[in-house]
Amino acid sequence: MTLEYISVIFKDLITKHESCMATLNETRQSIFPEGQDTWESIALRALPDMDREEAVGLLQSWNLHAFMRPAAAKGSIRAGNTILPSDIIFIAPPQA
Repeated sequence: MTLEYISVIFKDLITKHESCMATLNETRQSIFPEGQDTWESIALRALPDMDREEAVGLLQSWNLHAFMRPAAAKGSIRAGNTILPSDIIFIAPPQA
């Protein structure tokens, strides 16, 4: 008797929770970097109609996970570039 009562309580809670959940309608545009991509090269490809400096700034603000990464060690192949080939780089702003 107790288990039936508990399952009814949880079923009601789950149903209420599911009705409040949002659904995703669109996927945010993103890319994987190519070879030795930089913010500038990605900006030229992804946002060609925009001023280069403005496009780079937007990309960096949309991709803090890559932009704010600590710099690679001096002399390493990635020195001076925080973008890794495995990064997901967003090329569109976040959904409101």
